[in-house]
Amino acid sequence: MFEYEEYVSLRAVSDPNEGFESILDLLSLQDSLDGVQRVIFSSVQRNRDSECIISALVPLIAESYGLYKFLISMLRAMYRSSQSDDVIAPLKDKFDVQHRRLYDFYADCSTIKYLSTLVSIPKIPPTPPSLMVDSNEPNTESSILDNGLKEKDQRESTPVN
Repeated sequence: MFEYEEYVSLRAVSDPNEGFESILDLLSLQDSLDGVQRVIFSSVQRNRDSECIISALVPLIAESYGLYKFLISMLRAMYRSSQSDDVIAPLKDKFDVQHRRLYDFYADCSTIKYLSTLVSIPKIPPTPPSLMVDSNEPNTESSILDNGLKEKDQRESTPVN
């Protein structure tokens, strides 16, 4: 996976403002992909037998998941480098909304048998992953999933008053 640190080294810039803007651009791109998948799904719902329309979801699945993983890497790096949680709160909030939409998108995709024969549909946790990661912990897909599941377990075990 292409990590944020690698991106920074290639750009030779570690300006937090540029990182913030890059994350906003990626979040905007993810919103655009979400809009396209909604249009495709509305067509699929009218005609579930259209393999041509269904196959248009394949690149959206691949691109959205790549963006998702890179956004996690960038947000974690931004979190580590920021001096205040308030700085990245708007980015985190937008990412959390997108995470829920992606979760639903992948769940909808997994119900289409033909689509699952064309591409591996990512399985992301129902809750967004934590951005607070130890610098010793790798930013791997398994740590993303583990962190999402840990947060879910913590919420379920927290008593409600």
